[in-house]
Amino acid sequence: MKIRAVIIASIAVVALAVCRPAEKGAEVTRAATVTDARGIELAPGARCTVRVRNESRGGFPCRLEITCGDVPLFGGRIPGGYARCEARAGKWVSASDDELPQRDGDPAISVDFERGDMRVDTGRAQIVARLDPVSPTSSTVARR
Repeated sequence: MKIRAVIIASIAVVALAVCRPAEKGAEVTRAATVTDARGIELAPGARCTVRVRNESRGGFPCRLEITCGDVPLFGGRIPGGYARCEARAGKWVSASDDELPQRDGDPAISVDFERGDMRVDTGRAQIVARLDPVSPTSSTVARR
């Protein structure tokens, strides 16, 4: 009987590990600098803000808001801004949405929080930016 209980308990542990929801990252706001912009009135050197938080919708685990200069580029309107995100050790490592606006209503984006690269493609405009390095005073909020 003990062996059977151990096997059942082991199967339950494996099932929990396999079915565990995706890891979430801490809410974070990062600054960035435009390095290249085409089709939009943003010049290299323009400042951007990238905010990512745990807010899932339609299978997407996070929501981003990206603004460069005074131009909201991604996530400004609800229900927009949801993306495929990956987290490791409680920190977001990447976010992406590869569909252009004509398909899902918001731009294609790619943000690599580890390398510090950001790309936004609206179909008409393309923006490339470099995320500022993380400092001890970066705005970070605990996971929800």
